[in-house]
Amino acid sequence: ALAWIIFFSPLLALRASDITVSGIPANAAVTAEDVTAALAERSGIPLPRLDTEALATELSEQFPPIKEAQLRRSYLHGLEVTLTVREPVACLMDKGSCSAMDRDGVSFPVLPEVEASLPRVSLTPGPATRSEDGNDGPGIRIALDVLSSLKDDVRAQVAGVSVSDSGRVGLDLTSGQKVIWGDAQRSDLKAAALATVITVPGQVYDVSEPTAVVVH
Repeated sequence: ALAWIIFFSPLLALRASDITVSGIPANAAVTAEDVTAALAERSGIPLPRLDTEALATELSEQFPPIKEAQLRRSYLHGLEVTLTVREPVACLMDKGSCSAMDRDGVSFPVLPEVEASLPRVSLTPGPATRSEDGNDGPGIRIALDVLSSLKDDVRAQVAGVSVSDSGRVGLDLTSGQKVIWGDAQRSDLKAAALATVITVPGQVYDVSEPTAVVVH
């Protein structure tokens, strides 16, 4: 009788009204209502029979903006859902369209206003970036690593990142100024050098040799 109450009785059944969702920022392309609706399909199933790990995986697969989900049973009828949502850092340009990516290079949908604010990443097809058939090479990783190396206030000024077929990087700033970054080596030194000289009047900042920065 006890087993029936625990695993089959409606006394411990999930109710949609008792599902709580946290961790979703206001500008995410998934809402708490979306997640609640997906989980509400399990309404009526006793909580002990719910596989919370499997449900967490399903949420991440159904909603690509969700990086990680943690579910905890909340007796008698609820689920507490804590989400980690992917943070977009750049937008990869491909045939005129733009695909938002997080720091790991994972693409996922974002709201139009978020997409508009992201630095554009442009890759010249080549062995150091991406192949002609569309298969990604290391170019995306190079661009993301460069962006990650920048201080927050400098990164906020970046409108675009280009990676040539030889792996050399250039930055376009929102002001119209340009940065010659060079290859992907010594990014931390280059980022520090750029932060130092970016307030110096000029149109082009060449930090390809971070110990001898040139401002044009």
